[in-house]
Amino acid sequence: MTNDERWSACPEGTMQQLKKSLDTAERRRTMTRRAALTAVMLGGAGLGALAFRSSDGPPGGITCDLVHSHAADYVRGVTESVLTRQIDAHRAECRKCDTVLRSLEA
Repeated sequence: MTNDERWSACPEGTMQQLKKSLDTAERRRTMTRRAALTAVMLGGAGLGALAFRSSDGPPGGITCDLVHSHAADYVRGVTESVLTRQIDAHRAECRKCDTVLRSLEA
């Protein structure tokens, strides 16, 4: 049996339909990966925020006095990243410190 006898041409449009199906499957995989990554990132951000928010202590895990002592560095953007996140969390819950920091930022 020759190759010509074993193989026959695909019906018209079969290859286009196959390409369309493969493209759709790839888009779904990409969207699923992006959704999973987004969920992980948002979940991580949520857990990070919870770590700095404690009902047992001051907002952000730091006192107003500590925020005030680092206020100038914070406004200049030279505080360490952990301290910056703590101050951000603190000022989100403490109107007094947020007002002080806003006045320095102006």
